Amino acid sequence: MKKKLIAALVILIIVFAVTVLASPAFAASRWERWSASFLSLFSGKFNATSSMIISSSINPDRLCGGNSGKTCAEGYTCKFEGMLVGGAGMCATAPKIVRNASSTLACVAAAAEKRDNAMIVAVDVYVTSVKTALVARRDALKAAWAITEQKARQTAIKNAWNKYKDALKTARETFRKAKNVAWDLYKTERKACGTNATMDDMTDSSVDLTL
Repeated sequence: MKKKLIAALVILIIVFAVTVLASPAFAASRWERWSASFLSLFSGKFNATSSMIISSSINPDRLCGGNSGKTCAEGYTCKFEGMLVGGAGMCATAPKIVRNASSTLACVAAAAEKRDNAMIVAVDVYVTSVKTALVARRDALKAAWAITEQKARQTAIKNAWNKYKDALKTARETFRKAKNVAWDLYKTERKACGTNATMDDMTDSSVDLTL
């Protein structure tokens, strides 16, 4: 079934090239718009029935072969040669099979779930650390205010506040590192899922800056 769909796509592309690219009045900018619309529309239908799509990049500003006397840049090959004026063709990358959105959506969703689970754990650890610091502050200040000698009392109060501030600093730094690890891992895993389903959500770690 997949082979038949791929063959149908190739035939449609060839028919499209023959009917459009052979026109002498054909403009590069028009090709870019038309081909993008065509491939976008057809790929959408192809994705609905298959787990794969065909991906290819065409350089509409670069003619090759025929009477053009031009060659393609590295990474491109001359396609549709003989279909344009003077027997020229157009530079394009070789078609390749890539996963479609139906397979990458689940991949991105899993990466997002892993990120948020890590964030939840990091928040729990942070809240527990802050709570522990508050309890320690409460008890230390209570004990300090029970000291009758002024100098000793002032020292105890100062120490209580300093320990609390240090505990908060440590908790915040630990949470910041955990948050960065969660987001960095998400970005790495999302990128590995492929480019077809990564543009729907461009939110980055700045959304959690206020946490």
